[in-house]
Amino acid sequence: MTGGAKEQLFTRPDSVEAGRTYNLKISVRGTQVQLFVDGALWGSFADNRVTEPFAQVVTQDDRTGELVVKVVNAQSSPAVTAIDLGGRRVAARATQTVIAGDPQARNTATSQPVAPVTTTVTGIASTFTHTFPANSVTFLRLRPR
Repeated sequence: MTGGAKEQLFTRPDSVEAGRTYNLKISVRGTQVQLFVDGALWGSFADNRVTEPFAQVVTQDDRTGELVVKVVNAQSSPAVTAIDLGGRRVAARATQTVIAGDPQARNTATSQPVAPVTTTVTGIASTFTHTFPANSVTFLRLRPR
């Protein structure tokens, strides 16, 4: 599992002040992305790049030693995927947090149709197969063994 190169979409000369709290909001509608700071539009752009419908990366939490498998499945069907941790030994049980829902769903102050669900999954090993739900972002936290 590898991550892709990051592309900078735009820059601004603004800076942040240490010790100050900011209210940040990111609005995505189709390919239009708007960024707000303290209620004011800070910048926007159209992200018209072709993206892969499935992306995955594994990182390590230096504080806990856990491996974190992060998967985005933007497909309309579940994805059965083989995961190879390169011989790393991990516990057979892991914590899984999934955020999944209809791509057109919209969370509001009074309705949250898309919310994280955390469960425990089994069958985890140095190499394992896992099914990632349609239209989802999944985080698997794997404890070292």
